[in-house]
Amino acid sequence: MIKSRLLRKGINIVLAIYSIIAFWALYIGSYSRQLLNEFKYNLYPFKTIFSYIINYNSNNSTPFIMNIFGNIVAFIPFGFLLPITFHRQLNRLDKVVFASVSVIFIVETLQLLFKLGVFDIDDIILNSIGVLIGFVILKKIELSNPYC
Repeated sequence: MIKSRLLRKGINIVLAIYSIIAFWALYIGSYSRQLLNEFKYNLYPFKTIFSYIINYNSNNSTPFIMNIFGNIVAFIPFGFLLPITFHRQLNRLDKVVFASVSVIFIVETLQLLFKLGVFDIDDIILNSIGVLIGFVILKKIELSNPYC
């Protein structure tokens, strides 16, 4: 846990800004999806992940990188920002995972309901891996830094 109130306030601001950027990127910005004519979803775990791995093309690795690594990397900051911001409520791995998966599920559901993308269980899995990586990074920093 970070002891400095000023540092924690700064991290709260960073979390707010990062959340706004993530929302913008998912729903408004250039990365956002086109409005679909139908509800699209994938409820089979690892179906999309295996599809990207099987169809990987070394000449054009952009889809693979954007979808597999992008979904992980985009959520790493939440893995350490959420526990710092909500240090009393989200002080353990199980609580961080539950809160994160809940938010990710809501994001995926909104994509489905507004037909802005595909509700994909694999996105939930990959985003959750990102959160876990971020949480592990935070715990390693806390263990190695006496000022935390």
